[in-house]
Amino acid sequence: DSAPWYASRSSIKSIIIQSGITSIGKLAFNKCDNLTNVTIGKDVTTIGQSAFVDCKSLSSIDVVTSNKSFKSSNGVVYSYDGKTLVFCPNGKSGAFSVSSSVESIGDNAFEGCSKITEIDLGNGVKSIGKSAFYACVGLEKFVIGQSLSSIGEFAFAYCDALSSFTMNVAGTHLKEEDGIIYSTDGKTLICVPCGKSGAFTVKSGVEAVANY
Repeated sequence: DSAPWYASRSSIKSIIIQSGITSIGKLAFNKCDNLTNVTIGKDVTTIGQSAFVDCKSLSSIDVVTSNKSFKSSNGVVYSYDGKTLVFCPNGKSGAFSVSSSVESIGDNAFEGCSKITEIDLGNGVKSIGKSAFYACVGLEKFVIGQSLSSIGEFAFAYCDALSSFTMNVAGTHLKEEDGIIYSTDGKTLICVPCGKSGAFTVKSGVEAVANY
């Protein structure tokens, strides 16, 4: 709440980050409820954590083509090389498929995307960052690809509608059993979706439960 525009944030409908501005701070434009359009200029090299979180009307962000740090495709922000999905606007809805060229989902990348109901990671993603899908409360289906090897802390926290993970192809590093993610040898329980209900018994053979 330290941004000079915070008190009038509900009246902001469009943001243009002009040339000369190199960084967007942490939580810089959070809770701009009526924001519908953002253009990121050519000189921006860093985007702070949760910079546009809780902007529920924002479904698309445009990065100018002359920017050499980031790019946008279908309103989603990626690293310039396309290997990291940096941020998906909170106004996106329905099913979302991650491009095969993406290798990592950035920290907080989908945080607060409450209208997304289904995500297919594809087979290129190797890592999911911290809090990547935090509070995606409408998320009901999550398909994991064969390349995924690491899941960050709180990656699926408060995804209360997600009761099961799906893995259509056998993973190299992880496996899915009964909607739960384990290491391929079954010795480490990696992630239980928040939507699981009732009693839960850790299966025989598990030797460790991963953090968070």
